[in-house]
Amino acid sequence: LGYAPEEIVNRPVSDFAHPDDLRGPSSSIPDTHATDTAITFEHRRRHRDGHFVWLESRVRYVLNSETGEPEHAISVTRDISRRKAFEDELLAAREKAESANYTKSRFLANMSHELRTPLNAIIGFSDIMVREMFGPIGNQRYSEYAKLVHESGSLLLDLINDLLDMSKIEAGKYELHLEDFQVSEPIDAALQMLSSRAAEKSLVLSSVVEPE
Repeated sequence: LGYAPEEIVNRPVSDFAHPDDLRGPSSSIPDTHATDTAITFEHRRRHRDGHFVWLESRVRYVLNSETGEPEHAISVTRDISRRKAFEDELLAAREKAESANYTKSRFLANMSHELRTPLNAIIGFSDIMVREMFGPIGNQRYSEYAKLVHESGSLLLDLINDLLDMSKIEAGKYELHLEDFQVSEPIDAALQMLSSRAAEKSLVLSSVVEPE
């Protein structure tokens, strides 16, 4: 702490202790008076130049063999300022990561809500056109386009739901519901989604799914 021994002998602990640490060590050390059990605690002490140093002390009282009262104490103290600084950095990084994760989850939830509203309209109206509920469209090409709009909208909605599922998984709130499904359907959907990008690179995508 920057002092010579004769400068601190017989001076009270409160002269050097951090105000927040006064109750910790002073309330723990007396618990060891009745036994010779050692106790270890962390505390801060004021350096001669004014700053506080993190210390770790291990104290054991030596008892009088006849009276059982403490005669003196053996204490070993070491500087743990670097370790404490590292712990503070880890804590700050953890809090920053948790804050970023919360912000991301909130963003995904808000984004999904904002995107779902127009998507539901796109899917609903295109479904009406595909079914020709108000009469025939009159052009086969338009019918195909309406079907593509409906399928693309549904695919986009599935992707948004997947993002929400990822948020639930990270929060530990996602529930699995296992069921059988026709494996060719998602494969065909994937091929349809990627076919235009493949065609741009002169690639042909195909799939072979065994009936069983």
